Amino acid sequence: MRGIASALPEDDARRKILFDSAAAHTEAGLKHVSSGHYGGEHWLASFAVYLLTDVGVAAR
Repeated sequence: MRGIASALPEDDARRKILFDSAAAHTEAGLKHVSSGHYGGEHWLASFAVYLLTDVGVAAR
């Protein structure tokens, strides 16, 4: 969602919606990265690295 939002024009109203939704998903998802469960510690951790390093977010 952050990647899509970052590619939209600065004045596009959808940017705020996407960035807000991405923030909510980030908060919810990162809580499970160190859950002790394989899905959280393997799969979510892989995607958390992309999230935290801004992979897919357009440079401006």
